[in-house]
Order: sequence, then structure tokens, then C-alpha cells
Amino acid sequence: MFVINEDGSVLDKDGRVIFFGTDRYIQDIVEGDCCFICGQSRDSVPFNDEHVIPDWLLKRFKLHGDEIELPNAAGLRYGSLKVPCCAECNSRMSDVFEKPISQLLTSGYQSVAEELKRNGPWPLFSWMALLFFKAHYKNKFLRFHVDRRKDDFKIADTHPWEDLLHIHCIARAWYSSAILHPEVLGTLLVLPAKVRSHFEMFDFADLTEANLVMLRIDDIAIFAVLNDSGACLSMMFEEIQAQIAGPLSPLQIREVAAKLAAINLQVVPRPEFSSQFDMLNENYEISALKPEEVHIPEWNPKILGKLMHKLSDPLLRLAPNYDHVIDAVKSGQYTFLTMPDGKFNDGSME
Repeated sequence: MFVINEDGSVLDKDGRVIFFGTDRYIQDIVEGDCCFICGQSRDSVPFNDEHVIPDWLLKRFKLHGDEIELPNAAGLRYGSLKVPCCAECNSRMSDVFEKPISQLLTSGYQSVAEELKRNGPWPLFSWMALLFFKAHYKNKFLRFHVDRRKDDFKIADTHPWEDLLHIHCIARAWYSSAILHPEVLGTLLVLPAKVRSHFEMFDFADLTEANLVMLRIDDIAIFAVLNDSGACLSMMFEEIQAQIAGPLSPLQIREVAAKLAAINLQVVPRPEFSSQFDMLNENYEISALKPEEVHIPEWNPKILGKLMHKLSDPLLRLAPNYDHVIDAVKSGQYTFLTMPDGKFNDGSME
């Protein structure tokens, strides 16, 4: 049977942590150096750590030596982005996630779309939650100030870790055997991506406040909003149907990510997530109280503009008309998705 510790953590009969109470989560995972899945320490079990971006992706796109731009504007090699993980959990994650997901995502957009129709969104959604959590978790090791003469404040010190506990629960549901109720599923959107050059075959972005993660692999663009119970997709569905009539360019992919994020930051009311336990039968369920209706009281285009600027700026820096375009992007009124007549932009505006 399950037992509850004084810190609110739930353990099974073998002593495995099924659910981290907030205090233990902060102490062992956020501030400690324990395996982010099982919670065991380096002194008790072998560790080999886990790549934030899976190694199969790094190898496929030869990214080990390339740099990702961090929130502090510094660069760090993809191959160096790792988080504490024991060898056993790392091996199990490979079997549960990486092998089937790598096979799926290297088969092309159409195969992914068909797989989602056949077997549902949960494996891909849970994997995206795992990517999002790892991308934030690695920031606990990275300085906020590049200048080492300044304090040792970490990037992760800016993250709302208690809010991210829900994402942690989703990311490790394969370990805890948690039953995920349908209302827990956030927005998962998979769209075709335009293939024009090798340099555009991979892209990754995450937005902390919006609980959004975006990944582009070959001709596949994947968007996940992790805490909205699907509200963002329902609010953007008609726009997607009306405006997107073909594969998306890198700028268009980032615009879709920004729009989903802007919606999630403004939509109300919010779902309420909770965990329930059947202590005797060792049953763990994650559920959500999902609002019957959601709305945005007053759309603020400046929120979209700020997000669009953040996501599109790296792709626009070398554009000859950069100043003009970036000012328009910041307004929240500019779009790369459609032409002035409202028709889908197939690339002639970029």
C-alpha cells in the first residue's frame, strides 16, 4: 500500500517516490542533485545523467557542438545540456520514450498525424512535457549573469518551481504509473513544416510563463501548451483552419508558438489540477477541474508582440529591413502567416 510522508510525498511499498510533496520536490529536485525522476541521490545509485535534447536528435542533426541561446543571452553547446538522472531511469526512459518517439518522428509528418489518430496524443504530449521540464531544470546549473564578478544567481532562480510541479508529475507519469485523466491533456498541435535547407530541419523553443514548448524536426512542427486543458487549441482552431493552408516556414512556426502562448497567458478561467491516491490499492490519478467555457476578457496585442519579438528576433537579425519589421512585430499586429489579402503566405513575404 502507499504511505504518506510528513512532507506530503507518497511512497509505494518498495519506497519509490510516487508523488513528490512540495518540500521534497524543492529540496531534492530543484535545489538538490537527485535523479529528477526517481529522486535517488548520486551516493545511492549510479548516475549517467540525461541530455535535455535527446541524444538521438543531437546525432541526427549534428548538434553536439552547436550552441543554444540561453535566457541570459549566453550560448551553451547542446551536448553540454544535461540534467541529473540515474542510470536506471535513463535506460527506462530510452525504452519508454526515446526509442518509440524517435521512430515516430523520423517517419515524417503524415505518419505522425496518422499515429495520433490511431493511438491518441498522450505519448507525444508526455514527451513534450518531459522536454519542457528538462529545459528548465538545466537552468539550475547556469549562471544568470555571464559576468562572473557578479553574484552566483542562477537562471532557474527566476522559474516558478511550485507551478512547474504539475509538469514534473506529467513528465514522470511513466515512472509513477499515474493515470492521466482526459482533462489533464493540454494543447497538442502538430503541423507540417516547410523543408528548404538542412539548416532549417531542427528548431526548439520554450516559454516559461506560458508553459509552452515547440519542437521542429524535419517536416514536423510540434506545439504543446502544458497547463491549459486544451483551451488554446479550441480558441485558435478556426484561425488555424482558415489561415494555414500549407507547410510552415521557420518564422511561421514561431508565430504559431507565440500566438498559442499569448492566448494561454490571457485566457480565463484556468483549469485546476490535482492528484488523488487510493492508498490501499496503490492507485494514483492526476485529474483537472476544467472550465466549461473560457474566454479572453480583453485581448492585449502587446503580449503577442512581446512573444513574437522574443521568438522571431533570432531569425530576423540579418534581414535588410530588420528595424522596420521588428517594430511591426512588437506591435502584435504583424503576421507572417498570411498575405495582406488574408490568403496563406507560402513564402513570398519572407
